[in-house]
Amino acid sequence: MRSRNASRVAAGSRLTAILLAACIAGCGRFGFDERATDALGGGRDASPGLDDADAADRPNVAFVSSTQQTAALGGVAGADARCRDLASAAGLPGEFIAFLQASDGEARARLAGSRGWVDRRGVAIADAPEDFFGDGLIHPLRIDERGQERSRGVSYVARDASSGSSCAGWTDGSSGIGYSSFVDDDLVDRWQRNCSAAAHIICLEIGHDAPVTPPPMAGRVAFTTVAPWLPSGGLAAADAACAADAATAGLGGSFKALLPTSSATAGSRFSASGGSWRTVGGPAITSTATEFIGSPMAPSLETFLNRDARGVALTPGLIWLGNSTANCSNWNSTLTTAPAGLGESTIDTRLAAWGTFPCDATAHVLCLEE
Repeated sequence: MRSRNASRVAAGSRLTAILLAACIAGCGRFGFDERATDALGGGRDASPGLDDADAADRPNVAFVSSTQQTAALGGVAGADARCRDLASAAGLPGEFIAFLQASDGEARARLAGSRGWVDRRGVAIADAPEDFFGDGLIHPLRIDERGQERSRGVSYVARDASSGSSCAGWTDGSSGIGYSSFVDDDLVDRWQRNCSAAAHIICLEIGHDAPVTPPPMAGRVAFTTVAPWLPSGGLAAADAACAADAATAGLGGSFKALLPTSSATAGSRFSASGGSWRTVGGPAITSTATEFIGSPMAPSLETFLNRDARGVALTPGLIWLGNSTANCSNWNSTLTTAPAGLGESTIDTRLAAWGTFPCDATAHVLCLEE
C-alpha cells in the first residue's frame, strides 16, 4: 500500500491518504542551447553540447535507467556503477551517480557543487540540487539514457531521512522496504516498495554548473489556489477564490475554477480556441487547450500543477476535481452525507482522480484563465 507523509495528505483535518501518480509526455526543450547532436535524440548540433564531457558551461544530464532490478544493487557504489555503465553504453560522457543514499544527507552531499540538469532530449528538469528533494522540478524525469520514455515506471529514490528504508543500504533484494516514486512524479513524492521488487534507478550527472530555466512560454495562465477551499457557495465561490489569488498576484485577465457540476463538465466552462495554458513563469501544461479541457483529457500533463498565481511552488496537496455525480452537491454542501468530491495530487502529472474524500474536507482549486 502506498504511504505518503502527512504534508502530502493534509488537505483537511479529515482527509485520508488516497493518492497515486501519473505519466507525462516530454515538453519544452531547455532554452539556453538550441543546438545538440543527433546522438542526443534532438537532431541539434551543440558546441559545447551534452555530448562534450569537458564543457564547463553545459548542464548535467539526468535519466531514468532503462533497466530494472531489485534493491540488491551492491550499495550506493554499485548503483553508481550501473549508472555509469548505462551512460557509457548510450554514448553519454561525464560522471554519473545514482539518486540514492544509505545514510541521511548523503545524496545532498553528492550533488553539492553541481547545478542544472536536463534529460536526454534536452528538456529542463531541475536547476538546483534542492529541487530533487523539494517541489522544484521543472518537468518530470521520465526519459532513459537512450532517449526513450519510461512513463509510469517505478524508481527507487533517495530521501532526506532514509534510515530504515534503504533496503540495508541498497544491498538487500529479499526483504525490507525502500523509498520509491513513479518516475514521472515529482521525486519527492515517495512511497515504500518491497526491496525484492524490480524498479528503475535515477541517474544524475555531476560536475557541471549551468543554470537551467524553462523557456518562455506564451498562452493562458493556470494556477492552484494558495489556500485550500471548503465546498460552499457553488461555482461562484470557487471562481471568487481564483479571482482573489489572481488579484493578489497582480495577474490580469479573468479566471475561473476548473470544476464540473451535475449538468456540465469542467472543460465546458472554457474555450479551447484561446490557446493552451501554462503555469506562471513556467512551461505549458499541455500542448493544446483541447488536451487539457477536452474529453477525453490527455492522459498526462507536461508539468506539475503545484504552482500558485505568483509561480511559487506550493507544498504538495490535493485539488478538487469531481464529476457529474461526485461534486459535493454542485460544490454547495459540506455534509459528509453529500456525494464525495474527487481529488488528485498537485504534484501528479495527470488529472485523473484516484480517490474521493468527504465534502467537509478542504482541497485546492485549479484556476484557469478564460
